[in-house]
Amino acid sequence: MHGVKEKKVILQQQSVTPIPKNIATGKAFFFPYIFFSEGIDFIANAERTCFMKAFDEIYYIDSRKPEAEDILALRLSQLLARYPLPPVYLCIGSDRVTGDSLGPLVGTLLLKVQPTLPVIGTLTDPVHALNLKHTLSFLSEKFPGHPIVAIDASLGSRSHQEFFTVGSGSLEPGAGVDKILGSAGDLFITGIVAPTGPLPQLNLQTVRLSLVMRFAECIAGAVASLTLEKEAACEKLSL
Repeated sequence: MHGVKEKKVILQQQSVTPIPKNIATGKAFFFPYIFFSEGIDFIANAERTCFMKAFDEIYYIDSRKPEAEDILALRLSQLLARYPLPPVYLCIGSDRVTGDSLGPLVGTLLLKVQPTLPVIGTLTDPVHALNLKHTLSFLSEKFPGHPIVAIDASLGSRSHQEFFTVGSGSLEPGAGVDKILGSAGDLFITGIVAPTGPLPQLNLQTVRLSLVMRFAECIAGAVASLTLEKEAACEKLSL
């Protein structure tokens, strides 16, 4: 794991532990299994409840570390291994707000290196509040049984700025800015681009593009490496 230590917190499956009410939405959430990076206090962090409806596992990865892309690829590979069908990548966000452009940037980068990869959401055709519901219906009809990997920007605690999260469960896009858009994804990848606060839209608008690009390149690189490895393995089997 390139020297990155992790500790694993397992809660009993039958005794579900409640998390304090979400600051942004006022909802309470329950998590039967949770995995955390070293030093993470799972009660104290607002980004989990702001953006994740319910999850079984979550990993925090510091994007500033040189091994971040490799760790992200490894964790995503482990999560995807549980599904028999290949994933579809749902890249959520708007190209009109710098902090919210992570998803469309990832989608655009992925299609440049892997044009045949099933990717929904790019800078040209973003998935946002106005078309998310329609997009989710399209995915359920077009890709039944395929795991959906939702990729989005998020707000979080100051101690987790510039961290990725990757895990199993669904996102609630828009929850951080008090919008109710429904749940998206079976797995998720988020980039924590700004702190939570009373003016979340302003926080997203003042995010530096260099940070969003670093997130996008790392996520796209991790996903592309998994795809290339799988293609190479299939070629070996066909020989």
